[in-house]
Amino acid sequence: MKNIIIGLAVALAFGAGGYFLYQQNTLSQDLDSGIDVQVAAGKDLTLREVVQSRHEDVEGTGGCDVRILYPQIDEVSNIDSAIRESMNDTIRKTVKEFLTTNDVNLDDAATDFVTSCKDDLVDLVAQLNDPIESAQQAWTSEIGYDVKQNTNGILSIGLSNYLNQGGAHPNSTQIFLTFDVKTGNQLSLRDVIDPAQTQAFELKEKQMLVNQYAGQLFEESLNEFITYFATPTAEMTDRYIDDALWYSTPEAIGVFYNPYSIAPYVAGPIAVELLRSDLGSIVIH
Repeated sequence: MKNIIIGLAVALAFGAGGYFLYQQNTLSQDLDSGIDVQVAAGKDLTLREVVQSRHEDVEGTGGCDVRILYPQIDEVSNIDSAIRESMNDTIRKTVKEFLTTNDVNLDDAATDFVTSCKDDLVDLVAQLNDPIESAQQAWTSEIGYDVKQNTNGILSIGLSNYLNQGGAHPNSTQIFLTFDVKTGNQLSLRDVIDPAQTQAFELKEKQMLVNQYAGQLFEESLNEFITYFATPTAEMTDRYIDDALWYSTPEAIGVFYNPYSIAPYVAGPIAVELLRSDLGSIVIH
């Protein structure tokens, strides 16, 4: 995953073609950094980075910050403009989901997020009544991305949010988007697996998961997977396929689990990648 702070510094360094305005008390603008994320030969699309930030001061604390870095398909990419904008809009909407607001656009969502954060942090400081502990409070949401695939007609992107709101530890969440570049349609895991072999895929994926992470899984999750190996049902297969957080690479299909979904926080995020060469005819896209 791209480091948000590094991304911001790079964007500032290359900001001659645009502008980046950052002020205390909530004011910033988009910046097209001018950096092509995928420019190597053989890449299907040219991506550009967009940087946004918001800040709210809260007296006696580090305040509230949102720092966002996400990709957009550049106009120089050789695809239909409507398809390009449809994919870009989906990416923006997905980034907005991390901010848990009802705003229609990302700009308003980012502003409302830090405003709400400020109100919560003010209340917390009043309850703490401890200047030292209050000074340690600096709440942040850092949103970044990782390009998993940009070849063979597939664009697969991971979007992540590193959220620190004063709890026992920060929380990290990832969401994945995979597109058919020709149509702009977002692909589900069902779209890339032979319909007759969904169970075969799930058995392979869950077996790899247990082989690699058995000692880290919740006991309930481990027992569920072991039961599935013994008596796989269509109902469980459908649930696994439909609920999967997944991504595509040129070499593999990855299935991802956020912290707490199947294992404690200390285990961190868990991912298994099934090689396309091992899956054979199970993969159709």
